[in-house]
Amino acid sequence: MKSNRILWFSRLQLSDFLFAAQPERLISFTRLVFSAFALLAVYLDPTRPASFVEETYALLVAFGFYSAVIFYFSGGGSESVLWRSFVHLVDIAVLSLLIYLTDGLASPFFTFFIFPIFTATFRWGWRGSVHTALVLAIILVTISWQEIEMDFVRDSKLNVLIMRGVSLFLIAGMLGYLGAYLQRSRYRINKLAAWPGGGITPYHRPLTIESLRHASQVLGTPMLVVCWQESLHPAASVALCLRDSSELREASNSARIVELIAMVGQAAFHRRDSRAGAKLMSFAVPLLADLEQLDRAQQDHEIDTFCVAPFSSNHYRGCVFVFDPRYHNEDTVSLTEIVATRVSYELEQRALAKEVADAAIAQDRIRLAMNMHDSILQDLAAASLMLKASTSQVTGYLESSLKEIAWLLTHQQQRIRKLIQDMQSTPGTENDHLPVQLDLLAATLERQWRCRITTEVSPSNLQLSRSTISEIFQLVCEATANAVRHGGAKHVQVSIVEGQDRLRIQIDDDGKGLPEDTQMPILIKPRSITRRVDDLGGTLDLVTSRKGVHLQIELPPQ
Repeated sequence: MKSNRILWFSRLQLSDFLFAAQPERLISFTRLVFSAFALLAVYLDPTRPASFVEETYALLVAFGFYSAVIFYFSGGGSESVLWRSFVHLVDIAVLSLLIYLTDGLASPFFTFFIFPIFTATFRWGWRGSVHTALVLAIILVTISWQEIEMDFVRDSKLNVLIMRGVSLFLIAGMLGYLGAYLQRSRYRINKLAAWPGGGITPYHRPLTIESLRHASQVLGTPMLVVCWQESLHPAASVALCLRDSSELREASNSARIVELIAMVGQAAFHRRDSRAGAKLMSFAVPLLADLEQLDRAQQDHEIDTFCVAPFSSNHYRGCVFVFDPRYHNEDTVSLTEIVATRVSYELEQRALAKEVADAAIAQDRIRLAMNMHDSILQDLAAASLMLKASTSQVTGYLESSLKEIAWLLTHQQQRIRKLIQDMQSTPGTENDHLPVQLDLLAATLERQWRCRITTEVSPSNLQLSRSTISEIFQLVCEATANAVRHGGAKHVQVSIVEGQDRLRIQIDDDGKGLPEDTQMPILIKPRSITRRVDDLGGTLDLVTSRKGVHLQIELPPQ
């Protein structure tokens, strides 16, 4: 057991040493070792032909001295491209001359003919290895030309030339793959380091289009899909990135998307025809079919392979699908995991930004509540007392009008007092029945605006948080005020329907609509309603005609 630990530790140290070595330093050391052992081998067993022994000794001694000098001055990392090219050409020339002096194709030094291919791969990638192999093959044919008999006789060395030439190109091909792999890895690392953004993303934009496109470029995929769910909400979201477009959507079948997220246990590479891949694809594609662009992408080409990686954080969990990645290797799975981690980080940023915003809003709400209590509420109380005192001094129509105004002031006092209480409490901690509260609001608005208001809520027992109900009531009050004041409406219809992943609010009136040539842009684009809907993360559609105004508001689950 102890010996295994020592062996493992030794291997770890050796791997760290090799990884930390500078390429030029390693090349220089290898050249020095080769020259020393080559000189020793020739000294112990002189090669043929004997007439070139002295020349071989002289060449190896000079090459050894040259290798020692290069090794001594290497490792600084400041070698220019011109200097590396010069050293590379010297290596090729010396090895070629050495093979020529030591029996050509039968030379024992032919094994070291691949040394320039290694060095070219380290320096210039796959292009360097292929070009160097081509040059060495030409030199090898030139050296052995006189030894080859093209008549295919028994003693011909043509087979030796063919095998050695093929071995050069096979080694160049393998090393070229290694060079291309290293070059692609450096490119991907640089792309990951240049990930866009870096600031806090707004909480209503959980993922940026730039991030999705950047991830697609890093992974080399025509289609990337991100599915995620917030821990406190049942709805799921889907982000889709194609080569020419990107978009974010709420999933129409949240329960099945959540089930799909749960199916992804670990990062893996799958083929469509494999058992695990077929299971995931058969489950994922129908769920994502509501994305029209995904359907179009499937029509353009059949999906054969995909990578998937899960992610999880304090507020979110989900997974990343990479369809038809360009490169099918282990790095693609690792990069998919890195992208999933980055997506999780951006989503977590969104949650933290929302928490910070909510905390700031809570502080402002408390401060505003105190100001309202000390100013507006006290002024309304004083006005109510004055109206009550004036009512006792008049009779008839004026008395009833003053009583109605006093009732409105008293009711507004109650609403403001309740609003102050809501501001000073934790929002969204308790639920109320929306239909009951909406009917009470409708009765108040009818008396306030002299307008008939009908309500419809589905389901009839719908319960929402108090903060959400308060926001909805503000929208209804503002829409009713606009309908009566600017459209002369006599009837307002309010319909609230809870969908699977959306809360739909529809407000219609029978007024005269909004004038086409109005000087009040607030009517065409109600700023207060629009801003409130945007803050809630919803959408607003407005249609106006001579028959009235139609407002369609959709809010995400609150």
